[in-house]
Amino acid sequence: MKNGFLGHKKIVTCIVFIGLLLPSISFANQPSAQELAALQQLFEQMQAEQKSHCRLLATTLLESKPSVFDQLSKKSIISANEWHELQLKDLVSVCGQPETAFGYKGLEWLLIPTNDHPEIIRRQTMIKSLVEDEKLFFDLQKSLQDIEVSQASVLMYWDKQDQLMQKFAQFYYSILPAPANNQLNKSPFWLNVGAGISCYTHMGDLAQSLFLSGASTYLMNKTMEGSLRNASLWGLSKAMFHEPIRELDPRKNLFAEGDAEAKCHACEQVMKKGGMDVTGFNFLRANLLGSAGDRVHITRKLIGNGITGYEGLAAGIALAVGWAALRLYTTYYYGWRAISAVKTYCADIFMLRASLKEVATFIRALESFEKSIGSHPALASAKAKQYLHQTMNKKNWTAELKQLNDILDSPMFNKDSKLFLPGQLFAAHSLMQQVKGELVPAMQAVAEFDAYLSLAKLCKEHEDVNNGFTFVEFVQHDTPIIDIDNVWTPFVGAQKAVNNPVKIGTDNKPIRMIITGPNGGGKSIYFTAIGQAVLMAHSWGIVPGKRARMTFFNQIRTSFAPQEDKLHGVSKFMAQKRHISGIQRLIKTSGIDNKMLVLLDEPYDGTTEHLMAERVYDFGMTVKQLPHVVVGIATHVQKPIELANDGSFVNYHVGIEEPMRGAFTRTFKLEEGPAHWWFNDQARGGRYQDWLDVYMQRNALVKAQSA
Repeated sequence: MKNGFLGHKKIVTCIVFIGLLLPSISFANQPSAQELAALQQLFEQMQAEQKSHCRLLATTLLESKPSVFDQLSKKSIISANEWHELQLKDLVSVCGQPETAFGYKGLEWLLIPTNDHPEIIRRQTMIKSLVEDEKLFFDLQKSLQDIEVSQASVLMYWDKQDQLMQKFAQFYYSILPAPANNQLNKSPFWLNVGAGISCYTHMGDLAQSLFLSGASTYLMNKTMEGSLRNASLWGLSKAMFHEPIRELDPRKNLFAEGDAEAKCHACEQVMKKGGMDVTGFNFLRANLLGSAGDRVHITRKLIGNGITGYEGLAAGIALAVGWAALRLYTTYYYGWRAISAVKTYCADIFMLRASLKEVATFIRALESFEKSIGSHPALASAKAKQYLHQTMNKKNWTAELKQLNDILDSPMFNKDSKLFLPGQLFAAHSLMQQVKGELVPAMQAVAEFDAYLSLAKLCKEHEDVNNGFTFVEFVQHDTPIIDIDNVWTPFVGAQKAVNNPVKIGTDNKPIRMIITGPNGGGKSIYFTAIGQAVLMAHSWGIVPGKRARMTFFNQIRTSFAPQEDKLHGVSKFMAQKRHISGIQRLIKTSGIDNKMLVLLDEPYDGTTEHLMAERVYDFGMTVKQLPHVVVGIATHVQKPIELANDGSFVNYHVGIEEPMRGAFTRTFKLEEGPAHWWFNDQARGGRYQDWLDVYMQRNALVKAQSA
């Protein structure tokens, strides 16, 4: 029976326990799939924002010092207009897959086109070596990944808005003249002294409220007794710890020493005036103030007479508890405030230590990276290699950088180390702010090597797909040649892009072409693909396509969408006219050693179609006389197709089909011959424009909803 009872008791206990636990594990409190997806999306958005911020900081610091690519930018074969119209910054984002935040700037540097043949061959050799040598590829990738892990803590030193950087300012000397402050802020010893003072400041409220009050009371009592000479360290220590406890004693809070009877009498009079029985109060007073014998005697007497003053007793107890609670709250408030300040102070120090550990990891990763680069002959031709070697050679370091390295090499910055001194942290932080610029050349080298690795990765990932990348072959020829199989634009993506051949100056094709058809048919995409391919060939040495041959070009010029300037009264037509006039002046300087590529999309748009057709035709007649200029013109007017009558131009159009009335399909495939349907069938042209308008609106709506 007993066992049965105990068994039932256990069961009941389990049921009660589960009942108490159920609210905390209720399925209603569990996040739904939609909430989890939202949290995941928020996390990914935060990561993307952090990467974007790191990329911006990396670009800023890499541009803060001259680089090996500055001279190449001065000899670029394009202008700022082509960089904008061919969307080269976006091309870096689409094609780039760097391991570090520095790699994006490296890709931009390498994307500056040049007609320096040995330089292009050098870049191709680097990328080919990484594509073909798996060990070299993974060794370089591992080195760059080690740098990426700690880059954020280093980039923080270029971020003036970083909250952590602002917090650290409190730990440094600032009241002395600047030279003296600088010396003190580099000294671990004096910074440790400052840290001690800062700790005392943060602990002041707590120490004053608790420990220092006991010490001051002890010394004051000794002074009043005239026995200060008899004060002892032991007595002082006891008072420091005894006083905080005594402060919470309700007897002390209710009746201060020296005037206890006076306060009791005042309280008794107040209670009598209020009509309250003071018997209970006297009972409480006797127990609080009297000696042990008095307490027993008075208690017996009051009990013998019968305690009827419950109101007085309750009032006395409430008063005592109230004073004690108030004192406890005051002590807690000061203590909590001090402890909170100390916690924040410690958190800042630990965050600084964690950040400096990452800085130490970054510098060690740079040293390992420099050794890895030096051990691979295939990477020796990199332009920035010499700067990397010079920067990481400790003989070239300043005294401040050497001091920083010594501190970061100390055991306190090891991953498993738990102990550290704040002064060393503050000194390292101060030194890092002074010497950060010395590390920039090494970071520029990281940017270049990361760019090569990114391009090698791009080639490797597109090896087995229809739209891939190929190394361009440059040929010597009196007249310009562009011969690419299956060219495509990376903006569309390898899976969706429609590829087309480019035959210019080869296979009995002239070096000039006209593409006709309606707006929105794909003419601009084809010219963008050609422009990007030729530019990538002259920079990265690779082309989106299967096979690529071409001559070197000394100038590349485009006119896709010159912008009007309303502020200065320049209309869209005038902007185009001025821009094309500048191109006409430039191409007159072309020659066998100065070949050029010119691509015009809807030139002279903004005026009447008749005037547009005449001006495009006149431009074509001018370039006919220039045998070293490749010209591509995309237009929706008819007259320019006559330029092909003598074979100096070739006519093309981009396929647009109408499988059912009013429904169109754009093939984006280049077909030979003019777009006759566009010029001869106005009804079909009108239907196409209506369809395109609806199609574009739907696309815009879908993008808005997805955003």
